[in-house]
Amino acid sequence: PRRAPLLPPLPHAWRCLVADPNDVTRTVLVHVLRCISHRASASAGWIVEETANNDQALAMATVAFTNTPSPGAGVKHRAYDLIILKHSVCPHPDHMEGATATAAMRGIGITALILGQTAETRAAHAARGREAGMDEILHLPARDPVELGRLLQRLLRDRQQLQDD
Repeated sequence: PRRAPLLPPLPHAWRCLVADPNDVTRTVLVHVLRCISHRASASAGWIVEETANNDQALAMATVAFTNTPSPGAGVKHRAYDLIILKHSVCPHPDHMEGATATAAMRGIGITALILGQTAETRAAHAARGREAGMDEILHLPARDPVELGRLLQRLLRDRQQLQDD
């Protein structure tokens, strides 16, 4: 039996970016996104890119955003549709924290869904990410494609409602 898609049909395959200094966490998130991609009915072939820190993610997202060609361009040449950043309580002193990277991305006009991933459970930490422009906070370990698929469905539905209003 064929499994139900995790997302409604999307107008194009997504380009995703995952930033995390932990190789295992990053690999798991990439795998989860690829599972969602394979079960998204009209979205097979997502491009999922990864980097080890938020500084690199900001640089990659900025280049993709400022160099985005016409709407019909291939997925490898479009701005990111989804960005997952590390949202740390104690960020590495040499790297940008997720809320700071998000604020910078929003400041230049990046409209991708941005998720902050963290092991922190305090509401104030999540609020700081949302205030910076994160769409949602993922609590680690984020390894369930169905759960992440439902979250993305809700965020896409919320965005559509805002556009319709």
